[in-house]
Amino acid sequence: MDLIPAIDIHAHPVLGKYSEKAIETCMREARNFNVLRMCAVGSVSFHGENPGEKEVQSINGETIEIVKQHPEIFTGFCFLNPNNDKTFILEETERCIKKEGFKGIKLWVAVKASDRKLDIVMEQAGRYGVPVLQHTWYKAMGNRFGESTPADIACLASRFPKVNIIMAHVGGCGIRGIIDIEKFANVYVDTSGSQPVSGIVEFAADRLGPGRILFGSDTPCRSFPSQLGRIYGAEINMRAKKMILRENGETLLGIK
Repeated sequence: MDLIPAIDIHAHPVLGKYSEKAIETCMREARNFNVLRMCAVGSVSFHGENPGEKEVQSINGETIEIVKQHPEIFTGFCFLNPNNDKTFILEETERCIKKEGFKGIKLWVAVKASDRKLDIVMEQAGRYGVPVLQHTWYKAMGNRFGESTPADIACLASRFPKVNIIMAHVGGCGIRGIIDIEKFANVYVDTSGSQPVSGIVEFAADRLGPGRILFGSDTPCRSFPSQLGRIYGAEINMRAKKMILRENGETLLGIK
């Protein structure tokens, strides 16, 4: 079977200490599975759950270098911590998005999506017309203190209906998570998270429509074949698969 050209909305070219070898490995593995472009969201866990301003600058600085070295492969997302000073957040989004041309904002687990501290981030996303990719999960043993659930995403989406939000890890949010955000047209889901489980992609396509689903691998946390497998193995038509794997990402980010 020929592999559909894909855009990976959620990739970590480096997850840990910066390494040219890790970047080369990431690109090689992507080529092997016809993943043409990846959104580099930064080494978000390297400095802990609540990184300071210098750490955030360092993470984004690495992403800037990766995009400059391989602009045909990588699209940058600006990593932010809503706990940081508001002036810094304004300056960092300007640096990454206005000056460097990044196409999105990435948030991790410092602050829940329902917290008002996200207001400045969402306002910047609206100003620059970029989506916010928020780590999200429902965990049986309980989430981390600042870790968002789909219910938090629903709260955020209701307050900022004109800003596009990508709820990361639909594999970790499950059916309950899809139902939580179903009515919010500005919320997309990425397909990464946990191991592939039969029925999740089908349920998302049925309840949200295939136009609100984006392929995400979360590489190197998960492998390309396992994460692509949940799309190829889903009982949805080929048109929907092409939308999820490539077309939706192109449209949302304005890239080819």
